[in-house]
Amino acid sequence: MLKRLFSNTIANYVGTAVTMMVTIFLTPYIIKELGDLEYGLWRLLLSLTTYMAVLDLGLGNALAKYVAGYAAENNEEMVNQLASATFFVFSVIALLVFGAITLFSPYIIHFFEVPAEQVTSARIVLS
Repeated sequence: MLKRLFSNTIANYVGTAVTMMVTIFLTPYIIKELGDLEYGLWRLLLSLTTYMAVLDLGLGNALAKYVAGYAAENNEEMVNQLASATFFVFSVIALLVFGAITLFSPYIIHFFEVPAEQVTSARIVLS
């Protein structure tokens, strides 16, 4: 158990380090290819969509835990109920986020002063 915990911890740190290194070395290339303006817009929209991932509310991890437990007990009914309930909750969250993005995308573009030549791209990415 302790050996597995240690190896999993090391694997997580290695994964984080690789992600950081790829980001450090890939960012200058992306900036060169996209240009300053497009890269800034790309990062802004990526940041906004990343914040929306917070709306997971831990449901994905909880679903994995409980489905694994009920599957180990061969309780298919509870697995189906959990999957259905989680699907419903995620669907409601997705609809709310889609509605919010649709409603506020024109204001987001003006709030961040997106240049006129990038407004169409920003709207496509947001919707």
